[in-house]
Amino acid sequence: SVKDLVERGVLLQLNTISLAGFYSKQVKKFAEKLIHEKLISFLGSDCHNMLQCQALEAAMENKYYQKAIALPLLNYQL
Repeated sequence: SVKDLVERGVLLQLNTISLAGFYSKQVKKFAEKLIHEKLISFLGSDCHNMLQCQALEAAMENKYYQKAIALPLLNYQL
């Protein structure tokens, strides 16, 4: 499972626009689950065009985005 991988030292990065449902509803739900279970080490963005930038703005309105940035993310230590 993903939790087993994290317990073995694997670091996970969440693509923030997944919280906006950019890829699918299933991916959004899985991203929310990873945040809920505190398995995320990094937040990233995938902004290569305006559509993805709009999705990033929408993702930042998601309550799970707020939960994610409250995690002890390693981004802050880079």
